[in-house]
Amino acid sequence: MPFLKYIKTPEPIPNLHVYYLIFLLQNILSYLFSYRTAYITSAQKAYQVSFITIIISIATEVLQILVTIIFRNFLLYLITYLVLQAIRVLWTNEYIRKHYPETIFKKTKPLDKETGIAFVKKTLSLFVMKISMVGVSQTDSIIVSTMVDV
Repeated sequence: MPFLKYIKTPEPIPNLHVYYLIFLLQNILSYLFSYRTAYITSAQKAYQVSFITIIISIATEVLQILVTIIFRNFLLYLITYLVLQAIRVLWTNEYIRKHYPETIFKKTKPLDKETGIAFVKKTLSLFVMKISMVGVSQTDSIIVSTMVDV
């Protein structure tokens, strides 16, 4: 968000911060309940929830076309996608929760100090790696796009 003001465009883009937040929410949404989808994928049973993905994909395409034709509003177009993806994530999560009760954590124990420290170190390492990957793979695209006013 703080760097959006440095992006040059031939004409100002109204609601650019709102568009950015919606795209950010779309990315965050994919991580919600990811442990359950990772569980079903690792159990090689992801086909059991593919019908949810297919239904939501078709609904997304149809509703986005209708929103574009009726309202001609890019913000509503993005919000339609965001809402339907939230429905997909929640529906998939509910399906997995019902059919795989082992993904429901009822009793938790606090981590011992050694495990907690190792967890924090590994999480920080992963965070630094992800930031580095973005810096390495996306910096050139950002620089080129600002020079060409894209």
